[in-house]
Amino acid sequence: MASVGQPIIVPSPRGFWFFGHLTEHGVQMSIENFLDLQHARRWCQGQGIRALYEIDGARMSTDAATLLEATALGIEPQNRRGLKNLILCGMAEKSRAEGKLTITLTEKGRATAAALGVSA
Repeated sequence: MASVGQPIIVPSPRGFWFFGHLTEHGVQMSIENFLDLQHARRWCQGQGIRALYEIDGARMSTDAATLLEATALGIEPQNRRGLKNLILCGMAEKSRAEGKLTITLTEKGRATAAALGVSA
């Protein structure tokens, strides 16, 4: 369970990734922002920070690679709200076939997955 003060990286709808800390009221963003997740991870490692990742309020305790791996497989999302920012960031797109909604990675998403060592 994440606690107040926990470092966290979150995507923005405009495609940037932001570093922040959890507060009682949500995430307090810092001025640190990054063009891609790989850059954010390198910066955190250089600072000795072990940050969590959050996509639209859905916290991932391990790594963003888990979410990217699920979207790469085209799995129907259990929590559509949790994938909203991933789609808005242009890393994934949704499609509907035979009445079933699936999420698949875009080129940007595949590049991020590759940077994380996830085969997409």
